[in-house]
Amino acid sequence: MLRRLGRRLSTFSSWARARWLRHVGRASWVVHLFIPAVVGGVVRGIMAGLGVSPETPVGEGIVDGMLIVGAYVVWQLIQSWAIGRPLLEEVEQIAALTVGPEREPALKFARDEMERLRRTLEGLLSEAGAQLHSAERALWEERFFASAGGVPYHGIDSNVPSEYMKRYKEFLRYHAEYLRHSSGGTRILLATPDSINHDRAHNRWW
Repeated sequence: MLRRLGRRLSTFSSWARARWLRHVGRASWVVHLFIPAVVGGVVRGIMAGLGVSPETPVGEGIVDGMLIVGAYVVWQLIQSWAIGRPLLEEVEQIAALTVGPEREPALKFARDEMERLRRTLEGLLSEAGAQLHSAERALWEERFFASAGGVPYHGIDSNVPSEYMKRYKEFLRYHAEYLRHSSGGTRILLATPDSINHDRAHNRWW
């Protein structure tokens, strides 16, 4: 019961973080400026409703400023939680390395690389998939198996074995290395028995 509840909470947390980060990416100025001001205004209204209010205009201005700053700080903490500390530290280090007018080329390069990475991830996680060059594909295939943690790999493909071996040599090499440290897996071929028998009779599989 507790394990099931823990899994559900973990799933909800991941979903909430993903939704939050997508919203931040689309309208960051709203998150960083408008929402903290609104939160500070709501708290200020609650204070006024409860009769907790400074007696002088200067005091009111100080309280308003502190509320906005406090809301902004809390918002940044939520941001850090949503992004995750390891990823945030990498971004901060990249930002530190690209500070200064003499490092403008490095900053442009970092932005271009991060933009390319974002587009690649969007493609990989979409139903259509991503169009990758051979070097990029080999890199992602290596990362895929390196981060799998020994979980069995189950794949589906419509190519007969000889064609698959021609197209995905690097993938099969990484997969073979992965099988030495994992608990196996399966590969389902969406091909007719005749095409498989013909392929086996006319091509070398191993």
